[in-house]
Amino acid sequence: MQRKKAFVTAEEYLDQSSDLDNIREVARELQQINKSLTDYSTDFLNFCHAGAIDYPNDTLVLYCNNNASFHKINQQVPYIRAYLENKGINFHKILVKVRPTMYHSINNKKKIKKELSDKQREMLAKFAAAINRPDLLENKTVTENQTEDEWEIKL
Repeated sequence: MQRKKAFVTAEEYLDQSSDLDNIREVARELQQINKSLTDYSTDFLNFCHAGAIDYPNDTLVLYCNNNASFHKINQQVPYIRAYLENKGINFHKILVKVRPTMYHSINNKKKIKKELSDKQREMLAKFAAAINRPDLLENKTVTENQTEDEWEIKL
């Protein structure tokens, strides 16, 4: 008696699925388009890439990292389309969209507030009264040379 396998490898799953074959073909086509766009401009993929193809509308979607690259690429759409047509890649329309890269931090520095505003003090006073902790309202200044022994945890 033959036992069923507990898991299916990714390769077997990809071979069994026709939907994933379509995704694989789209990914290959996008890779080919991105390679052609790199030939168009060597640093093109640093700020823009081909990310989707809308087959029913015959549209190629280019994703830009920021608004500046969006405006620059949007002005070059006719030239990009002509270049891709010369390479044998034909689309009726090229759509440019902004999709910022994830976790792109503009300012890594944390802003430290020196003092609370009047409204914040009022809210803190209400909160301290609600939880019966008047010590929260005291102005505390931390000196640089405090030792660990001076710290106390209050519950």
